[in-house]
Amino acid sequence: MAKKDDRKEIERLRRENEEYKKLIEEMSEGFAFLEEDLSFSFSNPACDSIFGVPEGGLMGRNLVDFLSPESTKDVRKKIKVKKKDKKNVFETAIKTGDDKRRYLLIRSNPHFEEKNKFVGSFVFFYDITKRVRMEEELIFEKGLLSSLLNTIPDLIYFKDKESRFIKVSKSKADQVGRSIEEVVGSTDFDYFTEEHARPAYEDEQEIIKKGNPIEGKVEKETHPDGRVTWVSTTKIPRYDEKGNIIGILGISRDITEKRLWEMQREEKMAVQKEELVQLSTPVIDVWEGVITVPILGSLDSERASRVSEHLLTQIVRKRAGIAIIDISGISAVDSAVADRLIRTAKAVRLVGAEAILTGVGVEIAQTIADLGIDMGGLKTMSTLKDGLRYVISRKKMSVEEEKNG
Repeated sequence: MAKKDDRKEIERLRRENEEYKKLIEEMSEGFAFLEEDLSFSFSNPACDSIFGVPEGGLMGRNLVDFLSPESTKDVRKKIKVKKKDKKNVFETAIKTGDDKRRYLLIRSNPHFEEKNKFVGSFVFFYDITKRVRMEEELIFEKGLLSSLLNTIPDLIYFKDKESRFIKVSKSKADQVGRSIEEVVGSTDFDYFTEEHARPAYEDEQEIIKKGNPIEGKVEKETHPDGRVTWVSTTKIPRYDEKGNIIGILGISRDITEKRLWEMQREEKMAVQKEELVQLSTPVIDVWEGVITVPILGSLDSERASRVSEHLLTQIVRKRAGIAIIDISGISAVDSAVADRLIRTAKAVRLVGAEAILTGVGVEIAQTIADLGIDMGGLKTMSTLKDGLRYVISRKKMSVEEEKNG
């Protein structure tokens, strides 16, 4: 009966041993037994794969074969822990049998026989190469970003959904006179007046709401101390891993010098344009209180406005009572040109002078009649000579009236 029970026990142990062996062989983690000299006396298929050798290829080989000279001493010390219940967990790099660099997490458990004699270690090997590579890439990218943010002259800043700064470049911190740490958590309202901070905030909230970027927008920055700077700004939405907008990224380039040059150029061009108008439409003194303005070429709305403004200015400055507008040199008259002339004549009356339109030849008169244009009581003459005669007769009448008076 005892022998039968022994056979059952042996069979049970054999089955358990087979199950354990199968479990170890099917493990995704590498598992091995290392002798005291760090040679492999057992390894599962996952362990062989991790070390880049064929199945069973680790048997008889030494862990040192896969380590660099620098790491061998440290690994040997950590695995050969000769204390019961003393486990060790550490990371190291190996060069695999297929000549690849791989990173491992190693969990070592010392094994003792009778009289507490250390005979080797049960060791689990975990391939963490992917994680380490990602960490290296993150560190590298972080270094690149830090280098960029610390050296780039453009103003770079990251903001959250409330338009608060969460990261800025050194140039941005320098612009507002703060350290990078001090800028984090603040907003544009802390550094600029409402004139700039408010529209900038509204732009960012629109980006966060709709996801539409702003590219190359020229912004006028007004500072509390009265300074004005100009920047060209691009802002884009920032997303999390689920595609939700979590803030904005902004890049602003200082264009103050360029903008001031452009403004000076625009101002100079405006002055030159005004001078050209005066040259192309001169106001000529005929007699005291009488001026004439000859108009040559075409008369578009912009030129008509400038002619009218220039004429009115000269009437007031010279205290003229009569203004002769000669259109002999106008290339064509249509309803738009006639309307502009009537507006100019009315404006002359409003400043207390009389407007006389000369140069209205047969062709122009026929065009005005055909178009049915109401000249609004505007005095017209066929030639400038007729206009001058009319003014002379008016002057004579005024003199005789003064004598008779």
